[in-house]
Amino acid sequence: MFQHILVPVDSSPCSRAAVALAARLCRAWGSQLSLAHIYEGHSSQAAQELLEQFLSYTRQTPNLILEPMQENLAKTLVLLAEHEHSELILIGTHVDAHLERQAIGSVARDVAVQARIPVLIVPAESKKIGFEARWATAVLPSDGLKQAMR
Repeated sequence: MFQHILVPVDSSPCSRAAVALAARLCRAWGSQLSLAHIYEGHSSQAAQELLEQFLSYTRQTPNLILEPMQENLAKTLVLLAEHEHSELILIGTHVDAHLERQAIGSVARDVAVQARIPVLIVPAESKKIGFEARWATAVLPSDGLKQAMR
């Protein structure tokens, strides 16, 4: 399926859910996993320690990527995915507590809009995220264009 999956991470529960699902998909598909942390304002050592915390969520050794912030977070992630030749970006998102509905976070939304590769957005509150998750059905919206059908 996808040979290389990029997962942006931070210290949020959203990232833990995304890494858990990505690790499971990588095992099933034989894909390469890259975990990326975009840092700004704190040392790259602290960023490296954050990335290493996610190693316990995977059964394989992912690539760990530290990247300084460029224009904005979404643009930096999209450029990194292109540079790393990623075929899928898997990104966690949060539940908006102020609205009584699930909302896609602004970074996840911006990545999905700007990326030229598929983006899978994973809610942190999903009850089926993790190594025990079983996926029977996936809904993939498409505009019917040839590029979308690949």
